Amino acid sequence: RPEAGRALSDGEVADLFAACGKAQSPEAALRDAAILTVMLHAGLRRAEACALDVASFERLSGVLTIHGKGDKYRTVQLGPKGVARVESWLGARGSEPGPLFCPMNVAGKPMPAKRLAHQGLAKVLDTLCKRAGLAHFTAHDLRRTFITRLLDKGADPLVVSKLAGHENLDTTRRYDKRGERAKAEAVRLLDD
Repeated sequence: RPEAGRALSDGEVADLFAACGKAQSPEAALRDAAILTVMLHAGLRRAEACALDVASFERLSGVLTIHGKGDKYRTVQLGPKGVARVESWLGARGSEPGPLFCPMNVAGKPMPAKRLAHQGLAKVLDTLCKRAGLAHFTAHDLRRTFITRLLDKGADPLVVSKLAGHENLDTTRRYDKRGERAKAEAVRLLDD
């Protein structure tokens, strides 16, 4: 039977980031781009993204410390674009301690003392999906996208598994959405 979920294409990911610019305020646009970044560049679960604190982001190194399932911690190094997006968001949010992602008030300004709830994050993603004109996706599909894109670019599956916080490589395999195209490309390697 088909496995659940999907991975977003590179074009869909670009459309989502473009849709951030249509937010109700510049601050909301920066927050939404930072949320997408940590979910797509660090493979976070929705709960993990909501649980991030400002202290979870090491500004000098660009390392995120993630409190994952089973009360386990892992770190993920963000690339330069990811670091820049989170830094931009922190410039709008303020760097005082507290939740990294917070809701916005009716004027579109950050409320840094409040934590963005799981439902709030889902609403942000649904809004971006509609603005971008994409087929429905879930927060967990962004995690599938992270894993699929890394595997598609040739990353070591064991490293991808560790980045995703999976204890079992078989769990990571179930997130791989490369499908028939990847199989056809693999067989073409035999033509050499």
